[in-house]
Amino acid sequence: MKLQSGKSLKNGEYRIEKVLGQGGFGITYLGMQVYLGRRVAIKEFFMSDYCNRDAATSVVSVPTENGKPIVERFRRKFIKEAQNIARLRHTGIIPIIDVFEDNGTAYYIMDYLDGGSLNDKVKMGAIAEAQALKYIGQVASALEYVHSMNMLHLDIKPANILLDGNDNAVIIDFGLAKQYDDTGHQVSTTPVGISHGYAPIEQYRPGGVEKFSPATDIYSLGATLYKLLTGTTPPDVSDIMSNGLPALPGNLSRNVRDAISKAMQPVMSNRPQSVAEFMALLNGATPAAQPLHGPQNTGTSEAETRVPLSNMQKPEPKKRFPVIALVSIIAVAMCIIVSAVLYFIPASQQTVEENREEVVESVGQQNRESQRLAEEQREAELLLAEQRRADSIAAVQRYNDSITAEKLRIEQEKAEKKEKAERVAQADKYYRQALEAYKNRNYEEMLKLYNKAAEMGHSEANNDLGVCYEYGTAVAQDPEKAYKHYRKSAEAGNLYGQYNLGRCYNNAIGVKQDYKQAVKWYKKSVKQGCAQAEFTLGICYTNGWGVELDHKEAARLYLSAAQKGLSDAQNNIAYYYHYGYGVEINKEEAIKWYEKAIAQGNKLAEANLKNLLNGK
Repeated sequence: MKLQSGKSLKNGEYRIEKVLGQGGFGITYLGMQVYLGRRVAIKEFFMSDYCNRDAATSVVSVPTENGKPIVERFRRKFIKEAQNIARLRHTGIIPIIDVFEDNGTAYYIMDYLDGGSLNDKVKMGAIAEAQALKYIGQVASALEYVHSMNMLHLDIKPANILLDGNDNAVIIDFGLAKQYDDTGHQVSTTPVGISHGYAPIEQYRPGGVEKFSPATDIYSLGATLYKLLTGTTPPDVSDIMSNGLPALPGNLSRNVRDAISKAMQPVMSNRPQSVAEFMALLNGATPAAQPLHGPQNTGTSEAETRVPLSNMQKPEPKKRFPVIALVSIIAVAMCIIVSAVLYFIPASQQTVEENREEVVESVGQQNRESQRLAEEQREAELLLAEQRRADSIAAVQRYNDSITAEKLRIEQEKAEKKEKAERVAQADKYYRQALEAYKNRNYEEMLKLYNKAAEMGHSEANNDLGVCYEYGTAVAQDPEKAYKHYRKSAEAGNLYGQYNLGRCYNNAIGVKQDYKQAVKWYKKSVKQGCAQAEFTLGICYTNGWGVELDHKEAARLYLSAAQKGLSDAQNNIAYYYHYGYGVEINKEEAIKWYEKAIAQGNKLAEANLKNLLNGK
């Protein structure tokens, strides 16, 4: 049950205007920060499966003992969420204005952004690539800041991204966010939630994401961009694992399609590992390619390696070598050749062996990488299966809890009905005893019993007490107390209390004269068939008190009251037939109703009949 419009919070500092949204853990309202005169968003902690709200006081309670520790645990988490957001300072993150407890639950106050959400923006279909990239860039900036604080948002999706008055994207709803220490291990626990289509496989793990990795939020960021550019909700990660990501529209930039595809990889290590890396892919930026090997630069130019012909020595005249010298030269050359062969053959064999080892190592590395990817794929599938099993168990538990809660609710309703019936019976007993005391002229006892019955909500007792205070019967005359008791009787639905309350407003009995209020309560009494209320409301229409003057309506009301035997109404309807007010002149009808009123001792009807018979 939501808070009603106009309800005040924190001693009147905030006022509820209307509901903006509602989920299983809370309700978000549009409100007013009264002293500053500005609109705000008010988030209330209210677990719909466990909490009740008192209609009269708005106080939230937990009717079951089993539910109380659960609600208290999540209430503390709700306050922790507010504290987490409050310490973040970024234009792309909704700021927290205030956090407090009221009505038996907790609230926090945020700026109100009236531009709607990205989910609203895409309801009419896909949006332009440039506009989508603008929003994603703003969200990415805020998300990078969140990650720098060792925090994951864990629920990035179009519905959690609002637009401010300048069409800038702002992240909201940190209800699933987790804090991590410098070693990347979680230091806070939050409710584990899954936004299907936007949550990666690791969020399906029981207990959620226990180790810090921006890759989890990057999956959701890529899925959000998918929704903006296609107008459709992304497939669940389990579908992507089975069938792959559906082809993106061909009119999108190649780098945008590639970035989304990489961000939405089921295996975490295959995604971009930081927001900056994702944005680089999105913008088409890649690391500059560097050659593994290149020509050496010795610092000597080509011109320097050339020797001008003018500097070369002229060749000497040819000389004949002796045969011995020639043989010696040949022998030396053979030795050199043999040595070279003996040297280079082992070297060649060594190079081949090294190449073979490099190939073997490369193939082994590829096998190891394939094995690692296969293991991660298997782990993801196991996590998904485990989550589905956990979801089934949770669904059964929720069903059992709902059955238990329903049984308790029925038992509570029975107990309340029984208690109410006992109170009604006791109040009625006091009332009947009061009437008996009145007959016996024991007015002191009568008042005592009337008050007991009235305190228990007996509407007739309140009406009778009003009569006592109005006319001073057994008590001092007190119009204000008469009005108070008539009002209690009227609000409880008593037709005489409603008629008498109308008279209070009509005749200024204990309250300022107000014909419109008088007509309002007369009409309520008329609906229940009160003849006095019909007659008096007829007078209002005759004179235009609180309503437009309407003799036809007055005639209808007088006739109805006359038929119930009210002599004043019989005189008035006879007068209407006599002179033709709201009805056609009909002397026979006039005589008939005058005579009925005269039979009850109505002197005015007797005078009116004489006028009719004398032709007046």
